[in-house]
Amino acid sequence: MKRFLWIGFSFVLIFLGGSLILGCASGSSPHQALPCREQFELGRQKFEKKKYFQAVEELKLLVFNCPGASMIDTAQYFLAMSYFKQKDYPTAAGEFRKLLNSFPTSDFADDALFMLGLSDYQQSPPSELDQTYTLQALEHFQDFLDIYPGSALLPEVQKYLQAGLDKLAEKAFKNGRTYFRMKDYNASRIYLSEVLEKYPQSNWAAQAQFLIAESYRLESQKIQALAEYQKLLENFPNGKLSDQSRKRIEELKENQVKKN
Repeated sequence: MKRFLWIGFSFVLIFLGGSLILGCASGSSPHQALPCREQFELGRQKFEKKKYFQAVEELKLLVFNCPGASMIDTAQYFLAMSYFKQKDYPTAAGEFRKLLNSFPTSDFADDALFMLGLSDYQQSPPSELDQTYTLQALEHFQDFLDIYPGSALLPEVQKYLQAGLDKLAEKAFKNGRTYFRMKDYNASRIYLSEVLEKYPQSNWAAQAQFLIAESYRLESQKIQALAEYQKLLENFPNGKLSDQSRKRIEELKENQVKKN
């Protein structure tokens, strides 16, 4: 009798387990796609509540299941932004690029181009390392200036464009300074001249100009040194380096008078 009771109890357990599995596989899954509009609203709500991981899951469902929906470009933008907010910059860049390639006339195209540049900029390492991402970001920012010259985002784009140029200028300046400290003045001037030629508005230009003048002074090339110090006074008239340049000019002229 006990044996039959046990068999009957086993069948009940199997039946209940199967019912539970079927129930989970039915419409109760949290990742099952809703109608397109409802799915979009759910993803947008997750994004606005800063639940970015959940927003990604919901918006990916929408993009996959509703590729022709009217709001799909908006969903693609929120999807890319969700990755960006999680600091997953490589994936964010890929999603912004998808939006620009698939929906070039979208109302979000200008925002996406800026954010694509910003995603690359965020991946840019310190100036001493490879600056491929900085160069890519600058290309996107320049494209933005060319395509959307009247955009409200222009001040932000110009800010990051200048920051990227400053980083490239910093790299060239530090290379030049390294050779200067090694007393390889010719090599030093190559890099320092690059700062002045390519990044004259950068924060490193005045320092590059001063080291060029110093390199000629240390090589006892007084005429060239005087000319370079004078350039610094003309192009960067204010600051400590200008004061130092005036002192150097006075010293060089006094030494010349003494010799004569």
